[in-house]
Amino acid sequence: MKGWLKAVFAFIYIAVAILSFIVGENIPMKEQVHIYDGLRNTAAIIFGIMGAWIAMLYPNKLNAIFKSKDLDKSAKEISEIKLLFKPMIYSTLILFVVISVSILVPVGRNLEFLVGYKGVLRSASFSLVCTITVLQFWSLLMTLLPGDFLKRDIDAKESKNKTIQAVKPTRRRQKSNPVD
Repeated sequence: MKGWLKAVFAFIYIAVAILSFIVGENIPMKEQVHIYDGLRNTAAIIFGIMGAWIAMLYPNKLNAIFKSKDLDKSAKEISEIKLLFKPMIYSTLILFVVISVSILVPVGRNLEFLVGYKGVLRSASFSLVCTITVLQFWSLLMTLLPGDFLKRDIDAKESKNKTIQAVKPTRRRQKSNPVD
């Protein structure tokens, strides 16, 4: 990712975290739980989609990385595979957070010393759910990468075939004139 794009993403991420913390105190946990549930379902779906993309379309790329003697080609394959695994890693992280929160919230409700911090904890929870939602959006966008890689591979093969056809010698049939 380019430096300016990382900076924009970091700014958006921090802005979402701060703004959601400010407004989160007024959002009850009952409403937040629905968002957590949606994130859990979406993260599981993204994980499954990316796993299927890798398993169906790129099993040879994994073998090519480990067996390739051409280091430049292997580096290219490795960078593509890393991009494919990132949404899976993000989804795993999101699942970890959502499952942890689903356990911690009921426990926290029963701890007397946390009652005085109810507003701050709601704000922190809403900030967390909003920031992982941004991460989930990013993961969703990254699920488009395998299709782009596949299209690029198909375009490269078509271009190669066209080039081969263009330089391939053609046989011209000469009309045979009957001898008089």
